[in-house]
Order: sequence, then structure tokens, then C-alpha cells
Amino acid sequence: MLIAIAGTIGAGKSTVARAVSSRLAIPYHAIDDDKSDIGEAHPEFTTWVAGSIPFPDDFRTAVFDQALDQLTEMAAEHDHVIVEETFHRRHIRDPFFQAAATQLNGLVLIEIVVARDVALAHLAKRARTQRNHLAGPAMYDSFQAITDPLERVDLAVENNGNLRDTVDQVCRFLETRLNCPAGTG
Repeated sequence: MLIAIAGTIGAGKSTVARAVSSRLAIPYHAIDDDKSDIGEAHPEFTTWVAGSIPFPDDFRTAVFDQALDQLTEMAAEHDHVIVEETFHRRHIRDPFFQAAATQLNGLVLIEIVVARDVALAHLAKRARTQRNHLAGPAMYDSFQAITDPLERVDLAVENNGNLRDTVDQVCRFLETRLNCPAGTG
């Protein structure tokens, strides 16, 4: 089953996904890696990132197609896999979610909710500590203007200051939903 962790830029999706992956022993795939891989073939990629311009639909669809291939390979060896992404555009995420639910035997959608000031603080910290970080405050604002609300969310969790509590809530939910105690995912 695919566990999709969604939310705005700066919500802490990657951090939560990695922590949940580690705690529950469920493999994690970073869609940002697919963006970087596919971005190498697009001369506009650096302009999009530098200009805080959301990626065009055809680029994002190619990224999701590559991610789905990777996730399907991972699922051949594991019961569950985790992925995180903004999933901000309904017309692009819905086909991805439908294909993932079919190919990976189901989908659990978790939304990480965060206040703007906390998201911007997360982004500032990542810019200081992470080389080639893709998002900043301008990207956050441009995404907020075009984000379609998520539907059929299985769990919404606030991440407004205590990451440990956020991870604990997600893990408890998944342990119950997937019937997998910590370390057996």
C-alpha cells in the first residue's frame, strides 16, 4: 500500500516521512529526487527554481510517472511504501493516486498541516542547512495561490512546533490502519 504524506511547502513532510519510515521500517521514496533527475533534461528547471515558479503540468506529470515506477518496484519487495509531496494540483495528483492505489494495492493519504510562520521558519532552516534546496518563501506563496484542497484525507496532523508529537500521531495511526507494530512495516 502507498502511504502518501502531503502538505504545503515547509510543512515538514520530508522530515515526518523519513521519521515514520525509520520507526515503522517502511521504505521511503523522495519525489524531490525525481524532480532533480527529470530537471536535468529541462534547461528551464533552474529558472523555475530560482524564480519560484511552480513546475509546469507536463514536468510534474513526468515526475509522478517516474515516482510511480520507483514506488512500484519498491512495493514488489515491501508491503508498504511511503512518499511525500505537496500534491497541490488535483488534476495531476488524482491520476497518480488512482494509479498508485491500483498498482500498490491501496492508498493512505496523510496531510501535514502547518501555520505559515512555522512553514517559513522550516524553509529558512533548510536553506541554511541543505544544499540545493528547491523551495523558499516565494515558492511557498506561489504554491499557496494555486493549491487545490486535498480530498479524502485519511489523517490530518498539525506540525506547528513539536515534530515528535506529529510523528507519534502518524505512527500510531499507521500502526492501527496497517496493523503493523513499530519495526514491522
